[in-house]
Amino acid sequence: MQIRGLKTLDDVGRHGDGNNFYLLVSQAGSKTWQVCFRFCGKENVLTLGKYPDLSLKGSRMGSMKARFMIQDGLNPDHLKRECKQQRNKDVDQDFTRIAEQWFKKVSHELKASTLRKNRSRLNKYLLPDLSRYLISHLTRQAILNIGQIIQTTGAHEKG
Repeated sequence: MQIRGLKTLDDVGRHGDGNNFYLLVSQAGSKTWQVCFRFCGKENVLTLGKYPDLSLKGSRMGSMKARFMIQDGLNPDHLKRECKQQRNKDVDQDFTRIAEQWFKKVSHELKASTLRKNRSRLNKYLLPDLSRYLISHLTRQAILNIGQIIQTTGAHEKG
């Protein structure tokens, strides 16, 4: 109830919950859970999430996890950044994005009719099953399964 009531300009700033864990209220009224900690002699701030997307209970759990990481000699803010970078890399390596890059690359080299055929086949046979894969996680079995589907439809006999 207290958190929901923090809305006025008098409420702007940090509202502590103990152990350097607090709710930061901005002038615009947004509320963000943060943890202050020292790592290798430097002051760090880890943003856990926004209220109400992240509850008080969830943010306290995040604060506790961060303290455990620090005790284990890990910087939780650094780990959070690495995870975010890895997610961004993974997005760049999904099958759909790679297929689109290939289409852009060969679009000036192939005839329009060939591009239409290839696009149609990609959309009909490959993307429904392979779009959920990262290129690095694509297995032979997944490709063989698609080949079997194409064979059963008789599409492999078309020119």
